[in-house]
Amino acid sequence: MNEEEIMKGAVDMTNSPWGGNTLEDAAKFLSGAKELELNIFIKFHGKNLYSMLDDIDSCYKKVTGYTYKEYKEAEKEEERKYIQKKLDALDKIPERIEKGKNYIYPQREMDWTRIVIKSSESLYLGYDIDATVEIMEILANNNNANKFEMAIEKLANQGHSGPSYWLVLKNVLDFSKEGVNFYKYAMEKKNEALSEDDINYIYNIESQNEEFEAELNALENE
Repeated sequence: MNEEEIMKGAVDMTNSPWGGNTLEDAAKFLSGAKELELNIFIKFHGKNLYSMLDDIDSCYKKVTGYTYKEYKEAEKEEERKYIQKKLDALDKIPERIEKGKNYIYPQREMDWTRIVIKSSESLYLGYDIDATVEIMEILANNNNANKFEMAIEKLANQGHSGPSYWLVLKNVLDFSKEGVNFYKYAMEKKNEALSEDDINYIYNIESQNEEFEAELNALENE
């Protein structure tokens, strides 16, 4: 049979149990079917893989653009890069802690240290902390009327996933001296109403900030 005849006569086994769900599993299943002279195919990520036409390299080439060996080498390289990124994130912990201390109440330094370490060890690799510090810096070092808009632009363009938008906004609320007003501004810009839990949480942050400010003023006046 020629290639066209093989493809027309192949039985679709996509929905049958074929020993796993990876491309390598599919290639092994097709190889076993070929040994039994069974003309079947599997649809994998939009590609038809045939027992009588494809080997492991052509399966990988169709789906990934790489041969099996090339794919495995690329996979190892990606893993190496990710491990290096994790190591770099851990190395940045002291720097991230020190940068953030410039824009928070000293009474929150222990909490700040904890969140920097937690984020740097997470899938975010501390990127949300970097964005938080950048926004706190904008809020602290600009006295012009549009500083909130500048900070909103930085928040919106931080270049990370959707959830980190809210994570960074929450970080700024928790730690920036301007956090409460900025949080309210950001919510208003998104037409998001504050829930009762939001209002209570913001009230607690405001109360803490007032206490911290009073403590600092008392120390200056001693």
